[in-house]
Amino acid sequence: MALALEARAMRDDILLGDTPKARKRRHQVAGVQAAGRLWKHSSLADLDGLLAPDEARALFVFTLVRNPWDRMVSYYHWLRGQRFSHPAVALAQQLPFEAFVLAPQTLAAWQAWPARRYVSDAQGRDLCRCYIRIERFNHDAAPLIQHLGFALDLPRANTIAPAAAIGAPITAMPRRRLWPAPRQKTSRALAMGLTMRAAPRLSLWRNPTFAAPRGFRPKWPDHRWLRAV
Repeated sequence: MALALEARAMRDDILLGDTPKARKRRHQVAGVQAAGRLWKHSSLADLDGLLAPDEARALFVFTLVRNPWDRMVSYYHWLRGQRFSHPAVALAQQLPFEAFVLAPQTLAAWQAWPARRYVSDAQGRDLCRCYIRIERFNHDAAPLIQHLGFALDLPRANTIAPAAAIGAPITAMPRRRLWPAPRQKTSRALAMGLTMRAAPRLSLWRNPTFAAPRGFRPKWPDHRWLRAV
């Protein structure tokens, strides 16, 4: 997405990220006093100071969201392949997948940073005009494409280095999508519940693979399983 948009970026557009143009334009924000760090994972609130409140409200804010289970599996794989010092890295390398997902540290991190937090301003207002599920990009991105006035060509541009299989030693192996086994129903349910509760205005993820396990009851009274509330 970043590559597709920066291909049409104007000379004075500010780009934050690790893409070629973004790296060349880092000088544009040098010395800027913003509320948070200015980098590829900045939230909208972090940009306070770089953007005035009225400028933020005028933007067409959108974000890509991933299927919750696929995201959790990918997160675990990525952490197990890292070598820097971080509690989440250590946790993923010490625990099998199910235990990692159910660990209090993992659940707290996901609850602390729901999708809407990235697209809320410094006052906590969700300014996102378009939540786009990656798996249903063509459907969900229609408002964005209408706003841009041109179609987006999004070939795969980045891949994750080979990582460890769930519960396996950290050895090089081709990365592949790993769907849940029956023994992972609890972690699947929690991953789905945490993410869907955290991303209001998202529609149902219709893939039957992600149906709630029989007998599972979310702990949150305002949560309707797999639906935005």
